[in-house]
Amino acid sequence: MRSRLLLVGLLLSSGCATPTARDAWTEVLSKCSESDTLTKDALFLGVSNTAGPGSLWRLDDRGVFRLRETLEGAAEEPTRSSLVQPGSNANCSGLHNTSWSIDAGTALDTGVEPLSGDVKVELKSAQSTEVSVTTWRTDRLKELPFENWASSAESGKYGEDLDNANRYVATECVRVEGMTATLTFSNDRSAALKAKYQGNTPPLGAHLNAKWTDDGRLVISSTQAFYVVAELSLVEKGRSLGMHPNGQRVKVLKPKQCSATTRSDRDDSIAP
Repeated sequence: MRSRLLLVGLLLSSGCATPTARDAWTEVLSKCSESDTLTKDALFLGVSNTAGPGSLWRLDDRGVFRLRETLEGAAEEPTRSSLVQPGSNANCSGLHNTSWSIDAGTALDTGVEPLSGDVKVELKSAQSTEVSVTTWRTDRLKELPFENWASSAESGKYGEDLDNANRYVATECVRVEGMTATLTFSNDRSAALKAKYQGNTPPLGAHLNAKWTDDGRLVISSTQAFYVVAELSLVEKGRSLGMHPNGQRVKVLKPKQCSATTRSDRDDSIAP
C-alpha cells in the first residue's frame, strides 16, 4: 500500500522577505542554544514528523522532494540506533515564551498529518501565539557506519534504492521535545470556534493535543518528540554521501524560492 502523502516545505532562503515557519522555529529554539543546522538551507519537515536522520528522499524532475523511506522503516534495532549520534539536549525550560509573528496555522502545520485548510484558517485567526519548548537537539547520521550498512545486504531495498539518481539522505536533523503553543483569540472568535466544534478543539492530528482554557485561549502541545528541520546530502555512486570537490557536503540549496512542496512516494516496493 502507498503511504499517506507527506507534505513539507523547503526552508526559506535569506533572500525572501516574508517570515516562514523556519524563521518562527529558529526564533524559538535559538533562545536556549545555537545550531548551524538552523541557519542552513535545509528541509523544513513540519511538526510531528518522524523522518529523521537517515530518511531517504528523491528529487523528481519537477523539483519536488519525495520521501522514499525512513531509517525507522528500513533498519531494525540495534542497527538503527548505531547509525545515529544523538546530540546534547539544549534545556529551554524556564525561559520566556516566544511570540510568533507568523500565523500559527503555518508554523504548526504537520508533515505526517497535514492540517486541513479550515483548521489552518482558524488557527490563523488567533490574535497572538506564544510558543515554548522543553528541549531540543541536533541528531546526526554517523556517515561511515551508515555507508557500510547501506552497502550491505542488510539494507535491502533501501540500499538498492540508493543506486538510483537524485537520491538524498538526511544527515542532520533538529529534534524538538515538549512543544507548547498558546493561541489567544478574540472573545467572539473563541466562542464561534467552540460552538463549531461543540466544545471540542479543532482536529490537529494524532501527535498534537489541544484544550481550551477558561479564558478562551487554545493551548496546543506535542505528545512526542518530532524532527522539524533536516539537512540533506546527495548520494553518490557506491552509496556514499556526496561531497563537493572542495570537501564541503553537497547540500540542498534553493536560494531563489521561498517554499517548495515535497510528497511521499514511499511504498512497500520502493520503486524508482
